[in-house]
Amino acid sequence: MRRTILIIALVLGIPARLTAAPAASPSTPRPEACPVDATFWTTRFAPAPRVELLLAAGNTVPADPRMRTLYERLAIAVVDCVPSGVPVDVYPITDFGVGRGAVFSGTAPRDTSNPLLDQREREAFTRTSRSRIDAVVNVRRAYAGSDPLGTLYTVGDSLHATPLSGPVLVVIITNGWQQTRTLNLFRYNDDPSKHANEIVRRLRGEGALPNLAGTDVAFAGISRGDERMKMGYREVIGLRRFWSRLVDAAGGTLVNFDETLPGIVAPL
Repeated sequence: MRRTILIIALVLGIPARLTAAPAASPSTPRPEACPVDATFWTTRFAPAPRVELLLAAGNTVPADPRMRTLYERLAIAVVDCVPSGVPVDVYPITDFGVGRGAVFSGTAPRDTSNPLLDQREREAFTRTSRSRIDAVVNVRRAYAGSDPLGTLYTVGDSLHATPLSGPVLVVIITNGWQQTRTLNLFRYNDDPSKHANEIVRRLRGEGALPNLAGTDVAFAGISRGDERMKMGYREVIGLRRFWSRLVDAAGGTLVNFDETLPGIVAPL
């Protein structure tokens, strides 16, 4: 049985080692924004029958302008790497994720015998997706929190509405900190992993645990957040452990938790 691949993108800087797999090349040349040197992209994206992108919106993006640039760069690369004929959805991560639909849904243009037509269709697809990505990242709205968990629940529920035909790739780009009125991991000098088991039990009891059955989950975009909260290396490691525990309890496997995705250089 083929495994579902769920890649959740958050952005910080804790390198994660991914097991190398035999390289596979997409049938169409990658757009310029798609990295060309990382095995990750050919082994994770090329076989995927569907790609899901969860992207931090507005003020849920870290305040540092470099991080906003990085989030946009990551999101554009994800969509640009979608293989020919593969559907992709973009979901905004706001202060309430349950039931919030995609802001972009499309299918990467299929190959034809006309290279010029293929090029034009891909460029049109890229322009549309980039405009939606820009609207999500740069929306001028003050959200009251950040709910990647609720967004993940929505995506998992949607993916499993019908039987999966193969590995699905979900990329989540966010700072990694769940901050809502009902669940806030961003506590002063606090290790999130200490609360993992309690939160998993609560979510399971409420029927709110995401359905990640048979999935791999990868995060990119992690941040320590407001310096006044004294979140250091220990707390961020705890954040990774929290998500690893939650994903495992939901039936998946956390495969990446880092500031960037492989092959993408963070802005200086």
